[in-house]
Amino acid sequence: MSEPLGGRLVAIDGAHGGDVSDAATALREALIHRQATTGTSHWDASGLFGDILAAPAHQRDLSPRTLVLLYAADLAFRVRWEIVPALHRSMIVVAAPYVTTAITFGLATGLSIEWLRTVFRFAPLPTRTVILREPKKARSWKRKPKRGFGECCATLLEPTPQGFPRKKTWAAMVNALSAADGEHGGQFRTRDLRLVAQEILTPRGRQAVQTSKRQRSR
Repeated sequence: MSEPLGGRLVAIDGAHGGDVSDAATALREALIHRQATTGTSHWDASGLFGDILAAPAHQRDLSPRTLVLLYAADLAFRVRWEIVPALHRSMIVVAAPYVTTAITFGLATGLSIEWLRTVFRFAPLPTRTVILREPKKARSWKRKPKRGFGECCATLLEPTPQGFPRKKTWAAMVNALSAADGEHGGQFRTRDLRLVAQEILTPRGRQAVQTSKRQRSR
């Protein structure tokens, strides 16, 4: 993945679309409160998934691999028309979700990490990736396909002849997100996003965030 130019790109990734959307709103508001020029880029900005959901079920020929490729096509649209133009205007762009969401879903469905990384190598490298922590009482995806990528995939794949192990795949994706958090500075709750905003806008911000998180966890 290539480095972004000008502005800063912050990725928010997680298993549940509603949580990702809420976190993006919270982070954007925290950044704006600190006088930062901020924009957001959301899943399905291209409308690809909306078009598929509108089609009759018997006309769909879908698999996890196909859905990851569609996610990549939607992300390419977002990069071309939303993310890169904002970065060139020196804005902070909150991309919710971004690459890690698709990769961990792909891993949960048995796709190889090498293939997944190749598919998403076009995407600009984020300045910061925030992986959301699943609440202790979290459950598998609800059948609300417009809420997020995981919910949409579960809705589209369950009626296929192969079926779709919704709960098992959700749990595997949560585990994959947990495994990925080490390279991104740990997992976050929505309440932590003010600290992330501080990190993005101040020198040595990540050290301050890690210190604050340790103090709050005691």
